[in-house]
Amino acid sequence: MNVKQVTAIYFSATDNSKKIALAVAGGMGLALAEADITANDFALDRNCFTRDEAVVVGAPVYSGRIPEVAIERFKQFTGDGTPAIVTVTYGNRAYDDALLELMDTLSANGFVPVAAGAFVGRHTWGEIAVDRPTAEDLSEAGQLGRQAGALLEQAASVDEIEAPAVKGNRPYREVVKKRLVPHIDKEACILCGLCAQLCPTGAIDRGDPSSEALEERCISCFRCVKVCPTGARHTNFEEYETFAAAFTERIGNAHRPNERSCPSGV
Repeated sequence: MNVKQVTAIYFSATDNSKKIALAVAGGMGLALAEADITANDFALDRNCFTRDEAVVVGAPVYSGRIPEVAIERFKQFTGDGTPAIVTVTYGNRAYDDALLELMDTLSANGFVPVAAGAFVGRHTWGEIAVDRPTAEDLSEAGQLGRQAGALLEQAASVDEIEAPAVKGNRPYREVVKKRLVPHIDKEACILCGLCAQLCPTGAIDRGDPSSEALEERCISCFRCVKVCPTGARHTNFEEYETFAAAFTERIGNAHRPNERSCPSGV
């Protein structure tokens, strides 16, 4: 196959999935484009892909699934037998059905998964896997990209490539929703509006960025906490602190290996 370009498409509230997707795409050694679909008002330069290019897709795992808002955004992209390298990041517990779900979503829209990977990244909640993805993790992601690139170079078409074997079940596990909505310290807020601008679901009023996030829209990704320059968006409240301590103890910080699947040849 004469694949000329790769596009990294990612939903990444705290940058873990972005880092992995870009590392995989970079490993392919092709011209690279990006499509960041995280923010609520994201704009697409293009959403249709051909057979002579590839995509690397990255998303986080929430409760063993891909966030619904992310799935709906990935559905806006279509392929025409376009090879896809599918990746998820998870916070050291398990990725359950998420990787399979993302592969199924892409397959239904004209993409052909040729490689896949599940990588550990810092969990949004608690103090879990705080240093990941590490340089070694990113190196492994790059290796997956190199393997996928070599596979595509060997193949005459994607029809020759065996689908990557991944864990997961159908029907997918039921989503367990646990909402922990960050609080706002109005005195510390400088009204920069970054939290409202970058919130994936528009849960923060752009006209009043010092307002509390809407619980019914918040997906507890904590992106607002990560981007706030003054710490005005925070998780320093009893419900979160109690939960986070227990959650950290339950999940633990044992080093979990990344998992990659790429057929060895055609």
